[in-house]
Amino acid sequence: FSIEDVISIQSEVARTVALELFREPLEQVSAAPAGKDPKTRLQELLQSRRRPIPEYQVIGIAGSQHAQSFRVSCLLPDQGDLTHGEGSSRRRAEQAAAEAMLARLEESAEPGTLRSSRGRPEHV
Repeated sequence: FSIEDVISIQSEVARTVALELFREPLEQVSAAPAGKDPKTRLQELLQSRRRPIPEYQVIGIAGSQHAQSFRVSCLLPDQGDLTHGEGSSRRRAEQAAAEAMLARLEESAEPGTLRSSRGRPEHV
């Protein structure tokens, strides 16, 4: 073996070991698009499927003016799917409701599919 061969083999072994050690964290990072909040991800997902954008509505405000808690609903108007979110601001509550809707869509879809507005699976 030449020095280049040995270095190449060692590099491949190191790469394989590193990928195995960090497989789970790497999968988690790649699952969520960097820099996009749940509302944006939900809207982009729905628009890519030609579905209407979600409707958000504040359904409750609790607490004193300086320590308020907001409760918001997220409605998908074409199917009537509804989720809720809570947060210390309206925006945070909307983000939580959008995150809940994304989770619901992922749970209800078969791997690689998303339910269409007609209730049939569409391949992603």
